[in-house]
Amino acid sequence: GGRLFSLCAWDGRAWAHHGAAGGFLLRVRPASPALGAWLLPLPEAGWLRALGALLLLGLSALFSGLRLSLLSLDPLELRVLRNSGSAAEREQARRVQAVRGGGGTYLLCTLLLGQAGANAALAGWLCASLPGGGPAAGGGPRGAPWLPVLLCAAAVFLGGEVLPYSVCSRHGLAIASRTLCLTRLLMLAAFPLCYPLSRLLDWALRQELSVFSTRERLLETLRAAGPHGDLVREELAMVQGALELRTKVVEDVLTPLADCFMLRADAVLDFATVSEILRSGYTRIPVYEGDRRDNIVDLLFVKDLAFVDPDDCTPLQTVTRFYRRPLHCVFNDTRLDTLLEEFKKGEAAGLPPLGSPCVPSSPCSAHPVSPPSRTRQLLLFPDLFDSLVPYGSIDP
Repeated sequence: GGRLFSLCAWDGRAWAHHGAAGGFLLRVRPASPALGAWLLPLPEAGWLRALGALLLLGLSALFSGLRLSLLSLDPLELRVLRNSGSAAEREQARRVQAVRGGGGTYLLCTLLLGQAGANAALAGWLCASLPGGGPAAGGGPRGAPWLPVLLCAAAVFLGGEVLPYSVCSRHGLAIASRTLCLTRLLMLAAFPLCYPLSRLLDWALRQELSVFSTRERLLETLRAAGPHGDLVREELAMVQGALELRTKVVEDVLTPLADCFMLRADAVLDFATVSEILRSGYTRIPVYEGDRRDNIVDLLFVKDLAFVDPDDCTPLQTVTRFYRRPLHCVFNDTRLDTLLEEFKKGEAAGLPPLGSPCVPSSPCSAHPVSPPSRTRQLLLFPDLFDSLVPYGSIDP
């Protein structure tokens, strides 16, 4: 197709065909329309072009805002808000959780596809609308090609990313709960492409795109948020102590024998000895035999002295042999949470719990052991309690 033109020359008197008989024939075809001409037909009016650019930028900001609002909270955080938030937060979390379903990959693919399409359309629209985007009028040289690129990048950065993030980071849950109908329509429109892709991602990743908090991350979060959170110092210390209880072993909280208040097995409970026991402030006192403090053979509870008269000068072994307080023995690598469960079971049964025997050659045994073995450090209940509630030394 196209129109035919002849090349003619004017000799001052008449027009004549140039060249051989019949002259040259030129076939002129109209230029093929660009790909974006039928995808995004450009209007002639400049204000309509500007309005179209604003609409495309608004779509990009919408998809970005929906992505931030709907996916800023992972399923665990949504469950926490649904169970412990205010009445409005519970309702909003319930509605958002219904849209998220079993995973957020399908929703994520839908919103990313929409945002990518809006950004690409905006770039093509600006390149076709601005002077630097196409050939200059009259076939002259092209205008500044960087102008549409810079303008598109600035518009997407400010209007499509910064502005939605500023708004949705503060009111994300409320915005997400109020735009669920639009979100469902978008997911339905993108179903043929995004749903198979999301299933493929779920199969490849085998885990939802979420923030999973391990114990270590939770501990570090509590430490970092301490000065700015609602927890007071004592509450924060209790939470940290409870979380760290599983990671500590007996050897981490032992008390050296040099720092322990102890009594010889042949001591006499006279006024001076009883006064020394009371001044120590401890309720459980190890008893050793001979001159070696590591040869622990018994344990004295201060409450056992309730009916002891200091004037009678009762031998200490008389009291300890009467009550026969068993000694709890564990390995030095026993976890503190396991040991705490043993203490609880022992108190529930009304008897001191029995543990595994200590390793005699271990440099740090946990509790007093039998006479043939030697103990260099002790674990008393205050040590375990201080690990859980680090307020200082407490001897219950």
